[in-house]
Amino acid sequence: MGSESVPLFGDFGLAGQLGSVDYARPRKFRERLERWLGLVRTLWPSCPAHITSDGDYMLIQPALALAAKGA
Repeated sequence: MGSESVPLFGDFGLAGQLGSVDYARPRKFRERLERWLGLVRTLWPSCPAHITSDGDYMLIQPALALAAKGA
């Protein structure tokens, strides 16, 4: 199983799927997404997702799921 790339913009992009006018500017959406990923990394430091250097995709690498404590 390889990595998956999720487009950030366009007809099937993540910004459009979230459906908010707050994401009309690509730079603002990328900044918001980086903040969200930062929050995820506080709980999951090895989070396998990052935004590509060109800023067009979120790349997600295969990873192990987190186990809930006490489960």
